[in-house]
Amino acid sequence: MKIIDFKNITVVRDGKRLLDSLDLQINAGESTAVLGPNGAGKSTLLKLITREFYPLQTEEHTFKIWGSETWNLYELRDRLGIVSDSITSLVHPEYTCFDIVVSGFFSTMGIYNEEITPHMIKASEEAMDFMEVAGLRSRPISGVSSGEARRVFIARALAHRPGAIILDEPTNSLDIHAVRKFRGMISKIAKSGVTVVIATHTLQDIIPQVKKVVFLKNGRIAGTGSRKEMLTDRKLSALFGCKVSVIEKNGVYTCVE
Repeated sequence: MKIIDFKNITVVRDGKRLLDSLDLQINAGESTAVLGPNGAGKSTLLKLITREFYPLQTEEHTFKIWGSETWNLYELRDRLGIVSDSITSLVHPEYTCFDIVVSGFFSTMGIYNEEITPHMIKASEEAMDFMEVAGLRSRPISGVSSGEARRVFIARALAHRPGAIILDEPTNSLDIHAVRKFRGMISKIAKSGVTVVIATHTLQDIIPQVKKVVFLKNGRIAGTGSRKEMLTDRKLSALFGCKVSVIEKNGVYTCVE
């Protein structure tokens, strides 16, 4: 089953072509990294997946998620967990970590007048425990570190047990220790059977469990292949438009001067 099946997808906003004739397929169980420089179209691609953006209507295009072209947004959010800066920026600083996690069941960012069921409580607690933030349950989100907050938002995305989770620039603003901790947690998610899709401009986000790497540049797919095929000095230098040297250690790739 294909989670993502996009063919000949073009997105135009305010007269600007953000994605151009894009083809992208991601299978269930095929954790994938979409790698590209800033402005490549990664955020636009994620907004396509979440149905915030729609492609130009042409006879030749395919625009399917989980095999369907038509989705109720609430049903889609049950199948996909999304973590991005645009979502996390909506939270009130005094909301507790638990309220943020359980609010994922309502597609809100905090609890208002919703009825929270025992199932939602149990699932939220399990997700927080899985992400090792159970001890933050009653803490306001403004009172935790950036790395802890990121794990809280991932717990929110996992609480309803989606088949796939999509992460947008997941280690932005995290220090070295937090990046290592965070990368370990994402690997844990992938090992649990959830398909992980990472949109990023940095190699450090590409966990060892990623099976496929997709290059995105100027709104177009610039290459697709395995980690070994794609993460080379030559191909990364062409993608980013500068000389790039890469080292790999224990399945983790980093750039060096």
